[in-house]
Amino acid sequence: MSRKKILVDMDGILANLLKQWLEDYNREYEDNLRMQDITTWDMHEHVKPEVGRDVYKIPNRLGYFDKTPPIPGAVAGFRALQRAGHEVVVCSSPYNDDSARAKQAWCARYLNTRWRDVTLTHKKSWFGLAADVIIDDKPSTIKEFHDLGKEVITIAYPYNKSVEQYCALRAQNMMKPQDAWEQIVDHLT
Repeated sequence: MSRKKILVDMDGILANLLKQWLEDYNREYEDNLRMQDITTWDMHEHVKPEVGRDVYKIPNRLGYFDKTPPIPGAVAGFRALQRAGHEVVVCSSPYNDDSARAKQAWCARYLNTRWRDVTLTHKKSWFGLAADVIIDDKPSTIKEFHDLGKEVITIAYPYNKSVEQYCALRAQNMMKPQDAWEQIVDHLT
């Protein structure tokens, strides 16, 4: 096995943001939206019409990542990739300065990362050019990295089914994320 440079997205891959976001949205707006109901990347298309784009304010709240847990299996999977000798870096797009600080703190707390092991940017492709493997869940990012000739891995969510043909592995499934992370580790080790 050769040592690979792996970029790992945070939201939806390491941090269970969607689960937390849906719990908060459902409680605040008296809805019962489930993960399997989110079939496109644009969350505002799936919430009550009167909420619309205001749904994006929920994960932008100060301290939001303090209560966002890791995806089951993600921390163990991340560490297994490191132990296998891969260079593993978190690469995430923060919403604002507060989100950037919170994401850095989340990674330090759960992954025991140092500042140099976390890249926060809205230009993932700049950093992805140096990577061998990208683990991400956003459809446009998956396609972009595939088009750059990178090995792309994701966890299967309904919203990224449309780009499954661009993935070297679409680990099954978001309802059993620990199994998905075991598939990812098996694929890369």
